[in-house]
Amino acid sequence: MTAVYVPSPSIPDGEWEWIERETSAGDINDEGIVIGTAIDLFERTNQDGSTSSSKSYRAFVWQVVVDAEGDDVVLGPLPLLPLPGHEGSGVGMGRGVEIGAGLTEMSDSSVWVTGYSENHDLLDGPPGIRAEAVVWQVTLNSEGHLLQTNLPISLGAIGLRDLSWAQGIGINSQLDVCGLSDTLPVMSSAFQHIEVLPMPRKSFDGFAFAINDYGDIVGEIEMAIPGSKFPVGNLTAYLWEPVS
Repeated sequence: MTAVYVPSPSIPDGEWEWIERETSAGDINDEGIVIGTAIDLFERTNQDGSTSSSKSYRAFVWQVVVDAEGDDVVLGPLPLLPLPGHEGSGVGMGRGVEIGAGLTEMSDSSVWVTGYSENHDLLDGPPGIRAEAVVWQVTLNSEGHLLQTNLPISLGAIGLRDLSWAQGIGINSQLDVCGLSDTLPVMSSAFQHIEVLPMPRKSFDGFAFAINDYGDIVGEIEMAIPGSKFPVGNLTAYLWEPVS
């Protein structure tokens, strides 16, 4: 068992007090490179005596290697930074629930990670894109060890809601990404803007969790319950196959 120390977070502007931290690991590859998210909770007391809370999200990457004495050594963690102007980043499904995360194997001295970059200013602000799906390139040295992380590449968001959310969840070696945006399944082909995957009739929500090198995508869709007057349904496992 190897513990990982995540650096202390930046305190938000104002009279905020750090309360607690949750950390989670979302994926690991054959080189022992791990991705995860740190979630920090802050609180402050308002003038009327009430309490406000705020959360900070930041994705990290680290690596566990074995030294010459056979001991585990943790390299990193290194932060996976958000897009310029954004305040948070994450991998997996975020919000402390790790359903899946995207991390490639090593190729050309780098690995690629997919996740999201979040603009916290939109939590209580005007309508707009709250989070965008992104990919990060993580550079390795000649020994295959962590060297540096690079700024993310945006894959965008669908933008169907006032506060639109998008996130990459799965990634393959061709750097195709699948995920979700506004509760719809999406994919991006080699850094292109995400597009909604086709869905069967009488379905209204979906998520895409993983994509292989053949372009097959697995996830789930929500099928409407016959006769229901409300937008509720049953979750069903689903496979998207590439169109030849």
